[in-house]
Amino acid sequence: MKNLQFNKFNNHLGYTLVELLSCILLITIVVSTAVPAYSAIVTRQKITTSLGAFHHSVMLARYESAISNQFVAICPSLDGKSCSDNGFDFSHGWISFRNLDRDYPIKRDIDEKLVESINLDSTDFSLIANRKTFTFRPASKRNTNGTLMLCPKQETNSKLSHQAVIISYTGRPRMDKNPKKNHLKICSKQINE
Repeated sequence: MKNLQFNKFNNHLGYTLVELLSCILLITIVVSTAVPAYSAIVTRQKITTSLGAFHHSVMLARYESAISNQFVAICPSLDGKSCSDNGFDFSHGWISFRNLDRDYPIKRDIDEKLVESINLDSTDFSLIANRKTFTFRPASKRNTNGTLMLCPKQETNSKLSHQAVIISYTGRPRMDKNPKKNHLKICSKQINE
């Protein structure tokens, strides 16, 4: 008789409805807590990448200016080939190029060498500068100083903090994770326009 009961338990071939519902409930709870955390990680990574890319572009433009002994400009761009009339908004990307004719307002001509082209897709934040363009001159002349601010779009994520890339008059960039109050006015300027 013991042998018969042992075989009865070995022939168990499925799960009960309660077991299946418990597993589905557990999976739902785990996924519902993991998705918001994952999207926050992705957004923080986009921020780090965007600010790092601009920091790198400034360093490259400064280097290119010193090596070529020519003016190099960084301006917002929508197509990755020419400067856009996008005002102070660098959110869609930018280009850096040798500005041979030193024109103002700065625009890229066909004969001016493109140094770098960056395209961005930022939906959670904006990159707003206090200048429409940044110009880097050979070592004996002063560069354009300025600030590029990361401005969170409040509709999507109000937990993002303001961050900045600050360019000194010598052309050296630095990252600032806690910008001063006067730098935050750059973001309010974007909202008012």
